[in-house]
Amino acid sequence: MSPARHIANRDVMAGFWRSKDVQAVPYQCGAILAWMLDARLRKQTGGQRDMHDVLLRMRDRSIENPRHDVRTNLVRSYAEEGGGPIDDWLNRFIDQGEQMVLPVDLFSGCLKMLEENKAGIGRVQSVMVEPGLSERSAEACVDRLGR
Repeated sequence: MSPARHIANRDVMAGFWRSKDVQAVPYQCGAILAWMLDARLRKQTGGQRDMHDVLLRMRDRSIENPRHDVRTNLVRSYAEEGGGPIDDWLNRFIDQGEQMVLPVDLFSGCLKMLEENKAGIGRVQSVMVEPGLSERSAEACVDRLGR
C-alpha cells in the first residue's frame, strides 16, 4: 500500500533521500520480484530449479568475469537455469514501476494469499497463515519460506 508502489526506476534515485517510501522501493520490489521469479522458475522446471540455483550461477559468472553487470548476469543466468526470458518483466516491474501481483498460489500450503480492491489505492495483497497447519507442516513452511 506504499504511495511509492508505482514509481519508475529512473525516479527512485531522484526521490531516494527525500522519502522513506521511495527508499524502500528497491528492496520491496526486489523481494517481490524474486518471489515471482522463483515461482515461475519452479513451475517452468517442474520444481527442479529455484532462485538459489540462479544466484549460484550468477556468482560463478561473476567470478569468471567481474565486468558482467548484475542485470545482464541475472537475465542470462535465469534463462540458463530454465526460466526463460525475463527482460519484459524487468522493464515492466522495475524500469516502468508497474505494480507486481503475486500469484495466489505462491505460498500454497503455508500462507493464504488475500486480495482486495481498496478505494483510492487499488489492488492490495496480504497473506495469512494457512488455517489448520500441523506442527510438522508449519516447520516445513518456515524452512521453505526462510530459505
